[in-house]
Amino acid sequence: MNNKVAIIIIFIISFIGFLIFSNNIYSPYSDIGRELYIPCQLAQEKVLYKDIFCIYPPMGYIINGFIVKIFGAKLLTFTLIGYVLSLLSLIACYFISEKYTDKKTSLALTCALIPICVYFPSISNWITPYSYSIMYALCAFLWSFYFLIKFLNTSKVKYIALCFLLYGLSTVCKYEFSAFIIVILLCAVKNRTSIKNILYIFIFPVLCFLILLFQKCTIADLTQSAKLIINLAQSHSVNYFYNYVGFIPSLESIKNACLSIIYPSIFSIFHSLGYIILLIFIYSIKKYKSDFLFFILCLTAFLSGLKVIGNISLEIYGTYFLPLMLICLMTFLYKKLLKEKSLITVILCLILFISYACYDINQNKLTSLNTEKGTIKIPEIFYEVTNQTLNYVNTSTNKDEKIIVIPESAIINFLTERQSNNKLYYLIPPNNELLTDKYIINELKTNPPDVILISNLRYNWYNQGSYTKTWGQNIYKYINENYKLEKIIGSSVQFYVYRRVII
Repeated sequence: MNNKVAIIIIFIISFIGFLIFSNNIYSPYSDIGRELYIPCQLAQEKVLYKDIFCIYPPMGYIINGFIVKIFGAKLLTFTLIGYVLSLLSLIACYFISEKYTDKKTSLALTCALIPICVYFPSISNWITPYSYSIMYALCAFLWSFYFLIKFLNTSKVKYIALCFLLYGLSTVCKYEFSAFIIVILLCAVKNRTSIKNILYIFIFPVLCFLILLFQKCTIADLTQSAKLIINLAQSHSVNYFYNYVGFIPSLESIKNACLSIIYPSIFSIFHSLGYIILLIFIYSIKKYKSDFLFFILCLTAFLSGLKVIGNISLEIYGTYFLPLMLICLMTFLYKKLLKEKSLITVILCLILFISYACYDINQNKLTSLNTEKGTIKIPEIFYEVTNQTLNYVNTSTNKDEKIIVIPESAIINFLTERQSNNKLYYLIPPNNELLTDKYIINELKTNPPDVILISNLRYNWYNQGSYTKTWGQNIYKYINENYKLEKIIGSSVQFYVYRRVII
């Protein structure tokens, strides 16, 4: 079997998955609204950081804004972006794994990643992800690592240049893989490559900077956004979130890791992976001289998985850090432990593929909802409120009316083509804490929306209840005093519809 056949097989299996799962949005009132809304605003000549509140790096949004401007603001546009990035990432995983094992093992492992990561039923799937920027970053990171391995095998300078170039792209999409620079510099120094190759890192960051400046985003705008990002990392809400989901190593996460080894299941099998990779990395240090390539793989897998070392939750972020960690684990089993190398690793990967494919299909009990932007499939609990809210907005508001959906439901703005307030479209607890009640109320006074929709969703992962009863009480009080409650939409999940009182 040659590489072309393997890539065709990966394409066929992933495309079948695309036909089945591509329209799935498991949590419509979460990050996906932001991911659909911001590129549409950029396509309408709005400027990131200057006109649009954003706490994330720019490149992913800039690229998607450009794509939306060409192909239109349709759901299909975004799902195809996700699929293309997924396919490119899978192919990178295949080539990386093939450098350490064999073609059959690499193919089986890559196919296993399709149900585990690409179509996993959560906001962390790869097609409609919590962040398209993380997919751009992951794709660039994986190919950067692949070219690093090519450089170590051939000593050809063009590969280290490509490695630096793609690393720079990854960092201006998302910061999660930034620690990879340690590995790249280690290899560059070891192989005495020219220092000028490091300059390739700066091509995409400089390009981003120039694009923003060309769009009239000022240094002051960028500085203010940088301060917001720093403050966000120190906020109470964010710290609680990372403790809540178990990313910060603790006695509880260690206990769960041990239990997942003693009582393995497809739901807990990866809980211990972060600690296993740490042990494999420690082992690889001893083999540093005799197997440098394996050491580099272990080091990179460990550094790239630092964010989830305490608990690889596939529901929250884990799918983006799993690929290289799984490649590291399978390489260790293949090279160091198993006698029937290919057969056993292939069987393990096939078990993972079948188990997670069955799980994905079993969870694919979503309800289809037709919208002007395309058909989406969402959980039944969200169907009634989403359908009624879309009908209300489409029939009871004008296209030029401004609608804010609180806390984070800009998917309604996207699906109805209604403008939000670009400073207040994403008021989850950390952002509310970051902006402050005073700023938000002042923004509502200065740029009053015509309609405000407030959901009753609870935010337990931030230690908060519903917006009106916990972190948004002061803002809700202002809204009650200046807006009229027009109606309540939905039953279990609800939206309170407020319309501006014009005197």
